[in-house]
Amino acid sequence: MESVSVRQRKGTVMSTKPPTSRDIQAQESRRKIFETAVELFDRKGYDNVSIAEICEKAGFSAGAFYYYFESKEQVLAERYLPFALASDAFFKEILGRAQKENKSSVDQLAAFINTFLEYMNDVGVDALKTAYRLQIGPGFKASPGTAALLKPHDIVEKIVEEGQKAGEIRTDMSAAEITESLYSCVVGVLYSWCLPNMSFDLREAGRKCFELVLEGLRKR
Repeated sequence: MESVSVRQRKGTVMSTKPPTSRDIQAQESRRKIFETAVELFDRKGYDNVSIAEICEKAGFSAGAFYYYFESKEQVLAERYLPFALASDAFFKEILGRAQKENKSSVDQLAAFINTFLEYMNDVGVDALKTAYRLQIGPGFKASPGTAALLKPHDIVEKIVEEGQKAGEIRTDMSAAEITESLYSCVVGVLYSWCLPNMSFDLREAGRKCFELVLEGLRKR
């Protein structure tokens, strides 16, 4: 069985035993490295911070960093993992309100997309750049955080299906095909946001784009 300190290193402490002084010290060391890295990312930008700089400011060796984290990407993913894991419940709450107001399926999709863009705006462009870079890199294996940032959403397909049944959304494409198309549009907007020298308001650009896209979904 793994010791508590090893589980802490992996970021998944599960022991019900009271922590020892050594466990508490390990948790504090990991927390200090994590918070130092996040502070540097926020101040200088993710790509402008090295592991050596994190270690120097936190007062730890590179070996200590790699004991607790596999890479800078893991630190960033852990920072935004709470956002990603909470997103499903958040989106369902938004859609629940839209349904209570008897909004059409197209309006529900608009509410979902607008909320998602707000969410991505809060996550930030640095986290999104890293998620894209990891996604296309060799040997990529998505963490829960990065996987949740970049995936077609089941809620969208369900809304489309309901809209098709209600005669509100076109039926010449399947709900899955429409969801994939919407997802591709979202990825395109987000990717443009990540490009160098591209300065625009993500929420406003997304709203304009999806007004056109969603209008094309209405059944004629």
